[in-house]
Amino acid sequence: MKIRIANEGDALELIKLIQLADNRTLEVASKKVKKIIKSDKEFFLIAVKNNKIAGYLLFAIVEEDENASRFLDTTKFSCICWIAVHPDFRNNNIGTKLLLESEKYAKKYRKIGVWLDCREKVVKFYEKNGFSVVGKYDKETSSGQLKPCYLMIKKVN
Repeated sequence: MKIRIANEGDALELIKLIQLADNRTLEVASKKVKKIIKSDKEFFLIAVKNNKIAGYLLFAIVEEDENASRFLDTTKFSCICWIAVHPDFRNNNIGTKLLLESEKYAKKYRKIGVWLDCREKVVKFYEKNGFSVVGKYDKETSSGQLKPCYLMIKKVN
């Protein structure tokens, strides 16, 4: 398996994976990929296995977030905005490998670590990968509901 930054040639496959793995509409997935592929502030890391994109992680060099900034200085951390693994490739440590790769980019951009926010059901996964909960707040879902969200960080050396 190889992990690399996605390019324009990966766009269609990445859009399909976002729809499948993260249950997003074609419109949402397409907009996100088209915006990110051309960005110099964020990018998709993709895990490629058997010539297929097995997973992705959306990495932001800096992500300003009102909720997160209540608990940490977001300018000192990079952000993991989105991560998902294709259902056929789950339980193969692909998510863990993507997280580890993101740490290399945090170091490259001289950040002290990475932060993310997540739902309670995946907190244990991130803790297993060295992240710690540093805050909790309610966040609005795409359907307009407020749900608890956990702010997690991992410092890098």
